Amino acid sequence: MEDCMRGMLWAALLLIGAGCEEGDKLLDTGPVLADTGASTTSGTGEGSGGGGATGGAATGGGSGTAGGSGTGGAGTGGGGAGTGGGGTGTGGGTADCTPTATDSLRDLDDPPEDPDAVCGAGPLWDSVSGYASWFVGDFTVDGCGVVGGEETMHVVANRTWTASGGADCVVVFSVAGVTADERSLTAETEEWTLDLTLDARTTCGPEVTGGLGSGEVVYRVTLSPDGSTFAFTSGTVIGSGAWNANHATYRSAIGCTYL
Repeated sequence: MEDCMRGMLWAALLLIGAGCEEGDKLLDTGPVLADTGASTTSGTGEGSGGGGATGGAATGGGSGTAGGSGTGGAGTGGGGAGTGGGGTGTGGGTADCTPTATDSLRDLDDPPEDPDAVCGAGPLWDSVSGYASWFVGDFTVDGCGVVGGEETMHVVANRTWTASGGADCVVVFSVAGVTADERSLTAETEEWTLDLTLDARTTCGPEVTGGLGSGEVVYRVTLSPDGSTFAFTSGTVIGSGAWNANHATYRSAIGCTYL
């Protein structure tokens, strides 16, 4: 009986051992499949990393490979770094904005017409204090379309205002802005966005400057073989002048103002 029991026990142990061995094989198969899946995911991540790093350094691609041990996240990060590298390369290319030397344009400070003749045609010029005025714009533009310069309002007092203490004077605005195409000037129509700041060189008093101040304006500038024309975006013409590759001017018509 004892020998029989011992035989049955050994048989049971052999069966259990066989079952565990078979189970161990199944358990080992699971990690192998998981590793295979991870390897596939890693391979996909590596491929994505390589694609994402367009224009990036080869080192960035290497980072994507190192990220294979993760779930593609590190590979994506490597691609991001490559993109950043590309951005740095783009930013590093600075255009030469130095303007080409050109001849200066004619002086437009003289009045376009005789102020007394223009304003004297009205009934108030000789009896009410007032002044004749016109604007002159003088702008430089560098090779990247950055605008600088000034606008000047020239004021000529009439005899009635002069008799009560008025005098000829100027209102000066410093100008800074950009052209629409951000380059040197060519024959075409474009918009300029300009910041005008009332300048300390202004000599007119509050009688003239009271309604004026700093601010932003947008001009529609037409450049043609016949010269330059400056207008507001509404189409109202401000004045005309001359231009070359990096210099443009205008002079307005005379206006008459009464105080």
